[in-house]
Amino acid sequence: MPRWEDIRDDLFEAIIQAHPPIGKEQQAEIVAHMRARGHDMGWNAIRYDNRYRHHAPTMPGQRVLQNWDAETHEDVLLALIEHMKPTGGNWTAIVASLHRKGYTFTEGALV
Repeated sequence: MPRWEDIRDDLFEAIIQAHPPIGKEQQAEIVAHMRARGHDMGWNAIRYDNRYRHHAPTMPGQRVLQNWDAETHEDVLLALIEHMKPTGGNWTAIVASLHRKGYTFTEGALV
């Protein structure tokens, strides 16, 4: 059984894609809800736009804007680890950097 954290983003995306377009009144309600929870943002920051999500260019040389969300960051980091093969010394330095940011895990948790 998948954990909520593992499926939340995909589930949200599926619901948004299956849901009819959100009207102006619903947009305002969503913005008000998010602001009430401390998120100072308007509808343009919230709305889902699938034109830029995981699409490859259709013509050679055509640029596609990438949505740099948490999933993108995770995929980039995993690819870097896979191809760059950090050494023990690298892992020590990485953990030291993360400790300075307040994280408390050890090298063993990363390797």
